[in-house]
Amino acid sequence: MTEIPENATRARQMYADGATVAAIRAETGLKHHQLYHWLEGAPQKHGGSLLPPLPKRRIVKRTRISAGDRLSVVARIMRSAERQVAEIDRRIGTEHDQSEKDARALALLARTIRELTAVDAMNRELEQPKMGGAANDDDDDKPPDDIDEFRNELARRINALVASRSDRGTAGDD
Repeated sequence: MTEIPENATRARQMYADGATVAAIRAETGLKHHQLYHWLEGAPQKHGGSLLPPLPKRRIVKRTRISAGDRLSVVARIMRSAERQVAEIDRRIGTEHDQSEKDARALALLARTIRELTAVDAMNRELEQPKMGGAANDDDDDKPPDDIDEFRNELARRINALVASRSDRGTAGDD
């Protein structure tokens, strides 16, 4: 029977514990193919293996789809729909009567274009605030240019409110 190296046993344990392949290779000194050989249970030529194989992990990285990617997909689908409409237009009036099939295809294209137009409009609305920041100068939530001037004006108005209420309070006693 073949002896199992200590670094292979350590690599299998680290892998089972969730360590990364890079960390396992760095600690054990195993090469990539050697590591996976031991993770697979060290398969033998006669069909058996020295150890039970470990289930392989698969790391799935999430990809983020940007607005530009969505717009390009919408544009490609629109172009495809336009090509199909042109093909149906070209076939109309020929001897090959596929009117029922063409009617279904046109209905599907119309629905697709309607939905794509709605998605395109939604994307434009999402992009507008980024582009139109300077066009909306009358925004009430715009931060003040000079914070000290803002604080002084705020304090003056608060003092005026307090003074007007205290004046009304003494006048109301009469």
